[in-house]
Amino acid sequence: MVLAVMIVLLSSAISNAQEDYCSEGHVSKVIPTVNIVDTSYSFEKFLPYAVWNPDDLELGISYLNYTQEEFLGARIYLGRFDENANLLSATKIDDVECSFSSSFIRWTGSSYGVFWREQNYHPTNICGSGGYPDQVAFAAVDAQGNKIVDAKQITSNTKSAYLESVIWNPDSQEYAFTYIEEATPDNFEVYLQRADAQGNLIGSRILVSDTPEYSAGSSVIWTGSKYVVIWNEDSPYFTIYFARISQSGTIELKKQAIDYRLSGLSNIIRDSSIYVFGNGVIDGNPHLIKLDMDGNILSDEILGFNIGKVKWNGVEYYISRSIPSGDETDIYFSRADENEQPIESELYIGNGRSDSPVFFRSSFVWTGSEYIFVWANEDSVPGVYFTKLGCLTCEDIDGDGYGTGTEEERVSCLYQEEDCDDSDASVHPGASEICNGIDDDCDPSTADGSGEEPPLNSLQKGVCAGSLQTCVGTAGWQDDISSILAYEPAEESCNDGLDNDCDGLRDCEDPDCEGSAYCNAPIQYLYVPKASKVYLATFDVSGSRAVNPGIDIGMDGYYEWGAAGEFNGRQSMADFSGLLNDYINDSCDADIDEICQIPVEIRAQSGVLSITDIKIQYHDYFWNTSLLPNGIFYQMMLFAEEKEICGNGKVEGGEQCDDGNTEYFDGCSGKCTLEGVWGFECVHMQATCPDEFGFIEVLKKSSMTDAHAALPNTGDFANRICCKVEGATLDTTCDNGDAFLELSSEDDAHVEVPAEGGFTNPACMSIQETSRGSVICDYNTGDCDEGYSCVASVTSESDAHIGDCDDYNTKICCAVGMPVCGNGDVEFIEECDNGTANSDTAPDECRTDCTLPSCGDGVVDSGEECDDGNKLNGDGCTADCVIETGLVCSIGQEACTEATLFTMYGLYDSHIGTAGYYDNNVCCNLAEAGLTATDCSGAEDEFVLSKYGTDNSHVSLTQGYYDSDICMAADTGAITCHEYAGSGTCDTGTCVATVYKNDDSHVAGCAGDTASPYTKTICCEYSS
Repeated sequence: MVLAVMIVLLSSAISNAQEDYCSEGHVSKVIPTVNIVDTSYSFEKFLPYAVWNPDDLELGISYLNYTQEEFLGARIYLGRFDENANLLSATKIDDVECSFSSSFIRWTGSSYGVFWREQNYHPTNICGSGGYPDQVAFAAVDAQGNKIVDAKQITSNTKSAYLESVIWNPDSQEYAFTYIEEATPDNFEVYLQRADAQGNLIGSRILVSDTPEYSAGSSVIWTGSKYVVIWNEDSPYFTIYFARISQSGTIELKKQAIDYRLSGLSNIIRDSSIYVFGNGVIDGNPHLIKLDMDGNILSDEILGFNIGKVKWNGVEYYISRSIPSGDETDIYFSRADENEQPIESELYIGNGRSDSPVFFRSSFVWTGSEYIFVWANEDSVPGVYFTKLGCLTCEDIDGDGYGTGTEEERVSCLYQEEDCDDSDASVHPGASEICNGIDDDCDPSTADGSGEEPPLNSLQKGVCAGSLQTCVGTAGWQDDISSILAYEPAEESCNDGLDNDCDGLRDCEDPDCEGSAYCNAPIQYLYVPKASKVYLATFDVSGSRAVNPGIDIGMDGYYEWGAAGEFNGRQSMADFSGLLNDYINDSCDADIDEICQIPVEIRAQSGVLSITDIKIQYHDYFWNTSLLPNGIFYQMMLFAEEKEICGNGKVEGGEQCDDGNTEYFDGCSGKCTLEGVWGFECVHMQATCPDEFGFIEVLKKSSMTDAHAALPNTGDFANRICCKVEGATLDTTCDNGDAFLELSSEDDAHVEVPAEGGFTNPACMSIQETSRGSVICDYNTGDCDEGYSCVASVTSESDAHIGDCDDYNTKICCAVGMPVCGNGDVEFIEECDNGTANSDTAPDECRTDCTLPSCGDGVVDSGEECDDGNKLNGDGCTADCVIETGLVCSIGQEACTEATLFTMYGLYDSHIGTAGYYDNNVCCNLAEAGLTATDCSGAEDEFVLSKYGTDNSHVSLTQGYYDSDICMAADTGAITCHEYAGSGTCDTGTCVATVYKNDDSHVAGCAGDTASPYTKTICCEYSS
């Protein structure tokens, strides 16, 4: 639900203003808080609303009472009370059990009109079960409490109507009320409706808002000749709209009045036809914004007090507001003069319900000489509460707002507690308790100095860091060191990772620990590749009777792992990724792909302690050490070995391809071998070979592992070896004698390699397109050679069982004969072959890999203006080999040739960093003049964006929003940048990057193969 907007209309200038009410005294409670209606069962939304009847000098209050628990039995009542809270009459307004909140009461001069929201209104409806929409209901009561108009529904719409404000128009003798109604699931609209004194509707309802945003928080006034309605739209901030409507219901003017972030909704009041918004909280400040009759802003004042609900009594503004306090809300009262300046300090009224806004929770009126508050509370006796405020004087010698004498004498003071020292204005109830040996707040139980922040102790290193002094009365604040946990006058605990004596030296760094057995262990070393950012690091520690062990990685004196007492067993420690990244970045001088030597101290007072396993997973690689020897006095030499992982998107070791998954039939198999490009692909399946992908059956197996075999189309085995060659047909007829296995029989057979010659049933494969060559098979102990694909593995070379390629060490490795580039014949997938004339440097010649000359091969061929050896835009030569002019920017993983604007972690939803920090470089180049990326220090620099810090940063399109701004500058001419509302495309200039929103945003690339999801595009261009 969109927060409603608090709107208050006040006068701009008050002519012939009277003297301030109570100028010689204080407004205080003349009738203390009293429960005037025991509501039996209280619920936070059903709260009282009060109106003053000046004709009969009495108070009318509408409230909800219950006869049963929960919602059932709820009834709206109109209570008449005199100004001293005595009940005159109580009239039950509604006989329907589903009366809801938001009731309003108005005095017409002869009767009380009560409006409320009726939940599922229907005479025969059981509350909440009929499915009827909520509507506005009405009833009227005369000055003696007699009901003269029975409760009735006065709106009849198909959707729920939520009542928001009601006024009585004395000139036209009619009511006007506003409500909101759902237009779409994401939008509500504001309507104005008029009714006579009997609740009969006058004319049709008026659609006031009619906007695509969420409308709410409406309020209406009568100026004496016009109606004015003000409401807010969520767009996405709370924008205030203004409408002026004639007495007959014609909208004369409607406009957006002001676009500020405002909070809450309050009443609207009128004086001198000048209108004022109240309680607009802009940048954390309460504002008072005045409008004229055309909705134009006359003034915008920052107030010295917070507005909650405001009224004008002809003498002064009187104001209520609420402050959350535990499970309830404290209600306060204050006054302001005609210039909106506070007259005196706020007065505490009482506790209201905490979960409803203050303008629903409390209601207050001016009787002509006094103020009356009514509100709902849930106390030991839930009900409607009443208090009356009047002007009183009191004796306050030191002028601090606290008096002396009896309670009756002090009741006229703003604060009713007794001043324990009326000669000192700094001493009184509620004063800050400073460290001086004096009872500043008149409460002996409050600790001396508890109202101040204790100063720091003089020692602030080690375990003393952040420790505070203690108040010792008239002696003031004194050091309190001895009570600090783990503090030692001289370092004695040398294996806890702490600086116990607060001298800045920890454990073995401190001379106090010389001779400690714990500080005599040698340094061991961890050797890891400096290859990429560490993703996850785990250390496994084993110990046997290791007393007070600890491990310090990097020798910085900080023990990343430690245990008190004796340690026996094994423990896994993770995650050390941040630690290793920091050490590699800050302390390791090795180049990328070289080795970093990281010192590791393993200490224990006695016993055996060792690191038994270390696993370091990088973003792109997986590293794993072997088991380390036990004992804490070994030099630890860890050489991490790369382990290839199929499916991580990087071709490693013996992999032919890696497409980032382990799926088959997508060009790169689940074992990272090419599917049907330079050889063929074989898979073991528990189903029929998928001929729609070009696979044929070459052998059957009795099981997936440790199996007997059968020739194709023979036997009942359900497990198959399926192979395919892209663009050719495999044949299993053995016409060419290309056997890759021999079987002891056609069915249920053992197998052996053909060289053994003992079996006579060959399993064969051949290629039916002669240009592809023939199938060549070999038998390897270990992995297949490059260019060969594994068909299966066998337990031995003769009389063997057969399994998948990962089951046994003897592999059946096969390949298709490959074309020979450079023999002058164009074979299979060759694009060309000119023999010895093939060249990688001569224009328009067939290349030495038998591919045709093309843009991006580094040779300027016919029709090309340039060829820089890549297919990137933004580096001076386009992806189509056309020379680029003007400012060009691109995003890629190649180093920038001119200016690196910044780097990105990924192409989408990314943080940014400086050059070299991330892999994706945002490069900008300029053919006409030199280009530099600067820190916005020069007047000629063009701002691009602001980033939070040096690296790993959010960004902003607002210059100076963060500490680090990025700019571009040219040697001659000028760079200009602007924001364009396109997803990675520019109206003019070149796209640098896209961002999600103006401030505190992630960044993305421009439109490419996959368009950017963001719509704020940074476009830059060059002019000479």
